[in-house]
Amino acid sequence: MTSKYMLAFLLLLTFSLSASYSAAQVGFSSSSEEAGILDVRVDGPLSEQAKEALAKLAEPAQLSALYDALAEAKPLSEVCSTSVCPNGGAIAAASAEVAGSLGLQITPTMVVSSKTPSLPDSLSGGENSLIRRVIVLGPGSPITGGVRFPWDEPVAIPITGFPQTTARPIGPSLATSSVIDFSKGSPAASALIQSDLDTLKYADRQFRINRLLSDQDRSNLLALLNRDPHVSAAVKAKSTDGFTFIQFQTSQSGCSAASANWPYRYADVELILNYDRRVRELMRVGPMSRSRVLVVDTGLGRTVAQSDWFEKYLYIDPSELMTAPTIQRALIGGTSCSDGNGDFYSNDVVGSSAGAIHDNKSCLSGNIDYLSIVSPFPKNETSDQEYVPYHGTFVGVLSIGGAYFATSYKDASNFIGLSFFRVTRPPLSNDTSVSNEYGDIGEAFKYSEAINADIINMSLKTEQDSPFEAFGKSGSALLIAAAGNGREDLDKQALYNRPASMDLGDKMIVVGALQNDSKNPWWEESAHGPMKVHIAAPGVSIRSIDSDGHEVCDSGTSAAAPLVTFTAGLLHSVTGASRQLVRSRILGSADHIASLDQYVEDGRALNIPAALDVFVDRIQLENPEELVRGWIDPDGSTGMTQICSGTNDDLEETRGSADLSLIWDWWRGGDNLAFIRHQLGGSGRFEKAKCAPPKGQLSFFDLTTRTSYDLDWNRISRIIPSPFRAVKAVVIKDARSPR
Repeated sequence: MTSKYMLAFLLLLTFSLSASYSAAQVGFSSSSEEAGILDVRVDGPLSEQAKEALAKLAEPAQLSALYDALAEAKPLSEVCSTSVCPNGGAIAAASAEVAGSLGLQITPTMVVSSKTPSLPDSLSGGENSLIRRVIVLGPGSPITGGVRFPWDEPVAIPITGFPQTTARPIGPSLATSSVIDFSKGSPAASALIQSDLDTLKYADRQFRINRLLSDQDRSNLLALLNRDPHVSAAVKAKSTDGFTFIQFQTSQSGCSAASANWPYRYADVELILNYDRRVRELMRVGPMSRSRVLVVDTGLGRTVAQSDWFEKYLYIDPSELMTAPTIQRALIGGTSCSDGNGDFYSNDVVGSSAGAIHDNKSCLSGNIDYLSIVSPFPKNETSDQEYVPYHGTFVGVLSIGGAYFATSYKDASNFIGLSFFRVTRPPLSNDTSVSNEYGDIGEAFKYSEAINADIINMSLKTEQDSPFEAFGKSGSALLIAAAGNGREDLDKQALYNRPASMDLGDKMIVVGALQNDSKNPWWEESAHGPMKVHIAAPGVSIRSIDSDGHEVCDSGTSAAAPLVTFTAGLLHSVTGASRQLVRSRILGSADHIASLDQYVEDGRALNIPAALDVFVDRIQLENPEELVRGWIDPDGSTGMTQICSGTNDDLEETRGSADLSLIWDWWRGGDNLAFIRHQLGGSGRFEKAKCAPPKGQLSFFDLTTRTSYDLDWNRISRIIPSPFRAVKAVVIKDARSPR
């Protein structure tokens, strides 16, 4: 077909359908309840018969996109290859606008417009044309697999009476093989099940049932699927959540009354970070590497992502950003979505989302937008599903210390880079905002490994163990998990609150919430458990930003957890330390508050400055209270320091001495006892010991006064040694040098 006739042919397709219409106008209903939701549980490999049945039962995403677009009564623009369609640039722009308003990654390829100017009746078909009210599906479309040429096989589905099981070829010259029959299904469903089996050894997924199937076909296919011994499948009226996000409790009035030092003292953090950078310069270890923090949540708001102050905190993948969204697999072959960095996720410039793997064809519309991959789905105001679209944006901003710190400390973006994984999928039914599948938690962990994330922030809960058990076996990042709200006791087998009630060893920190009350610091709504909650952090009346860039004030463990994530990100960037050391330092440097003992392990409360002050020994004195920073035993050469009496206690074998690089903290308790947390076999995991405090004095070099003196042991209430003992000589030499 010549280009002249091709153009005429394409223009012919654009006869007589308005660019804006509603489902009611065409007699079309897209209610998902007509077919129901397919719930599939699989505990072993699928048979070929089961795969075929599932492929036909589960509605293809492309067909769902068509249904949803029509049901929303949105304006549908003409969309096709810019190399073929006239006014390609305008068409692409219109298509991008439609895709953004719908929140879809897949758009219909061409929707015929209201009229075709300057075409004679012989070409337009005149009043008797059969080409009216049709959606045109053709090669070059993400709906039909992305083959760009030839353009002689487009087909049309009449909108009147839609859905139909067959499409009508346009023109007598077209082969019947070009007819697209969505009842044939898609292998995507079984591929998703197999991915879950590979990762989690079990799958529990929900799919829309193909609305083009008859009742009898649905019944027969369901029976065929259930013949597989590894499958349990059923139809239900509504979708159910495989997980829920830990929601905020709004507290706008509390924010206005909060102190300037809540949730932490910004000035102290800046001073210590500047000192840490100075030590790195003295050690000549080169520039810092940014920690890569992955926020697994509802996504990132576009307005915030594009703001000047926040954009620099995004961990932008340059290879993805600079690679064209589509590639041609062979000179005469079809196109596919590109994967610039080779991590199997297409266009993950700032992150990815559930189901957004490299072969999803979403880029082939020519309107790919990497922010749409992570943008939150809008809230369905008629739904009672617990869902706050800005949850992920709020958490992400706190993961870089909050808007005030991020905008006031000019070098903060050198420490942390954020990536996002939107763990939600489009809704399966009209009574929900999103689809929450627990298997997608496993997808989030897979993505974290693909991008080599250092820290993961997660504020959700589920009854399922398998995603977290798989992470516990092979994950390399440090998971920061919100404990949950609702006063749950996580020590009492709270099976509905995973991962917070699980034991993942040194791979996770579970975070409870504090309120701004020195006499009563525990927030009563927080989940608790001294065996499961590792630390508490400020979580009440916390300021952050919503998806539209507005300041909001919320409370909850979802606000507390990202402050620990922020600390972990800074600490990893400053030191380059392992996950185990980062975790141990955060827990070992926490404040001990006696009133928290019944809620949190060892009554720990996050102390961000102490955690980051890693290149000094911090000693808390009493009578009077004072914090001194410097180095213990500045002129010592043995590497061992006496911290216990060595008589009838846990350090008797070493006569009360220990290598301070293995000691996370030492504190004085009652009954003339001292308590010590130290590394277990150098692994970074804690073991606790107790002893009688030594008598006499401790030699100390004070960085503030730049002098050495002796401290009486009976004045020392707490010691947090530096784990990086090799920097001592350089630091002391620099401090003693003339200024």
